[in-house]
Amino acid sequence: MKKRLLLNALKFIALDIPVYRELLSRFLSFFSPLIGLSPLRIENYIRGMTYKKNSNGNKIQVGRYVVINAGFGEISFSNGVYINNYCNLTADYEGGYIRIGERSHIDVFSALHGQGGISIGNKCAIASGVVIYSQSNQYKDDNSLDIIDQPIVFKSVVIESDVWIGANATILPGITIGRGAIIGAGSVVNKNVAAYEIVAGVPARTIGKRDKV
Repeated sequence: MKKRLLLNALKFIALDIPVYRELLSRFLSFFSPLIGLSPLRIENYIRGMTYKKNSNGNKIQVGRYVVINAGFGEISFSNGVYINNYCNLTADYEGGYIRIGERSHIDVFSALHGQGGISIGNKCAIASGVVIYSQSNQYKDDNSLDIIDQPIVFKSVVIESDVWIGANATILPGITIGRGAIIGAGSVVNKNVAAYEIVAGVPARTIGKRDKV
C-alpha cells in the first residue's frame, strides 16, 4: 500500500517537460532502492504504462489512452513491443491487419490505420505523431462522383526491420520501406524507400544512405 501511495505521489512530475524529466530522474534514483523496483519499472508505472501478455504469451507495454481496435481485422504484437500514450491502432475492416515485430516501439500520438494492412518489422523506432495509412479516398474512379462517394483504395504498407520514422511523418498507402531506412521528421512518403536509404521532405526524397552493418 505504501509503495502504491509513493508511486502515485510521483505522478505529478511524470510530464514530458525537460525540467520535470530531470526531477523525475533524480527522484527515481533515490526512491527505487526504497521501493524495491528498478527505475525503469517505476517510470513506466507512473507514466501509466502497463505490462500485458497477448494471446501468444508475448509481453508488451501499453500506455494510457491507447486505442487498439481490431474489429473485423487482426492486430498482433511480438515480444517486447512498446506503445506509448495516446496512440490509435485500427484494423477494423475485413482483411485488415496490423502486425508489429519484436521490440518495435511507437511513440505518443501516433496513428496506424491498418484497414488495408500494415506490417512492421523488428526493432523499429516510430516517433511521436507518425501517421501510417493503408487506405485512402481517391478521385479518379468516376469524375461524376463526389470524393466522399468514390470507392476507397486499400493498399498494404510494409515497414521492414530496423527502420526509424521521425516525428510527424506520414506514410501513404502501398509503400514499402526497406530494412534499415530512416524517414526524416515531418516527411510525407509517397514512394517506396530502399534499404538503408535516408529520405526527408514533402514529398520525401533521398538525402543520403545509412552505412550497412
